[in-house]
Amino acid sequence: MIISRSQARRVQRRVLGYILRVAEHIVSTARSRRVSVKLRTLVKYGYAAYAYGTLDFRRIRGLTSRVRVPGRLANQYFYKKVEEELARNFDVEFEDRRGFRYAVFRARLGAPLPQHLQPGVVDGEARQ
Repeated sequence: MIISRSQARRVQRRVLGYILRVAEHIVSTARSRRVSVKLRTLVKYGYAAYAYGTLDFRRIRGLTSRVRVPGRLANQYFYKKVEEELARNFDVEFEDRRGFRYAVFRARLGAPLPQHLQPGVVDGEARQ
């Protein structure tokens, strides 16, 4: 499927938004002070959430095995953008472990879920 550059950028921005929401959910529901997630996994979660239009984390985790992230999102340039956005929005460090890049979040325990991550809310609108 051939798409224009503007469409590719729009998809990248939307997937990046979903990645940030998924990361926010992971951090806010963490049971420990430090949470480590592979960048590749975050991108897969974000793309699955974008492709299926859901923020239900259990569903996203189940769908990641059925989703193949396109090459324009699975490359070092997009991963660098993801790192920059995560660093801008979270208290996060990046580590290289066993050949993979990990985002290590420092979580605040017991923090409430933000409004847009509440169950039944999709893209800021309540589902009925």
